[in-house]
Amino acid sequence: LRRKGKLTREFYDEEDLLPNNSFTDLLNDDDVEKIPTLPKDFEKTMLRLSNEEGVLKLKPIYHGRLARRGIEPSDVNFMDTADGLYIYVGPTVSKKERNSVWKEADKYLESTKNPTRSIHYIKAGQKCYEMDEIWDDYN
Repeated sequence: LRRKGKLTREFYDEEDLLPNNSFTDLLNDDDVEKIPTLPKDFEKTMLRLSNEEGVLKLKPIYHGRLARRGIEPSDVNFMDTADGLYIYVGPTVSKKERNSVWKEADKYLESTKNPTRSIHYIKAGQKCYEMDEIWDDYN
């Protein structure tokens, strides 16, 4: 019986959870895929998208580690980790840099070994708890 697009609910008691019911029929005993481990040769990288010379350019800042002091509030900062690409857009970023963030992020990720990683976009003043864990300077 359909309820005009509304969800229907079914409740099971413990005796209903015996091997033969519609819930346990959906489960199987197949092996579970292992959680992928981080690549051993992956190196954290911090880059900065800047328009200093009138041309947008992605400049490397750190390789092998990430430090908070590398963030420049007047530029777009890329922090590349094995979990994803973190993009921090500073409070005084130019309009040209702000409008080019996604295009430059896609271009950068295409040049890496794993271009399908997630992108975390953080504007100045926003809180990102995952980003708190990427730093190597422990401040």
